[in-house]
Amino acid sequence: MKRFNVHRAIAVCAALLAFAATALGQTAQVTGRISDAGGAVVPGAQITLTNQSNGFKRETVTNDEGYYTVPLLQPEPG
Repeated sequence: MKRFNVHRAIAVCAALLAFAATALGQTAQVTGRISDAGGAVVPGAQITLTNQSNGFKRETVTNDEGYYTVPLLQPEPG
């Protein structure tokens, strides 16, 4: 018969709690591509996202192909 290992049980519980905490921490991202009226991409365009509720801003710049991503955005509480 195997003995109950307290240290192993504590490690498993800690791992489960860490997983649960990250599962509850939801984030979002916005990705897009900037092009001009003729369809040509616009590299180096400044992108600013503003949260209308609190005025918090995140900024980025498009890459050589006109793409941008703004990661780790906090969703508004529902």
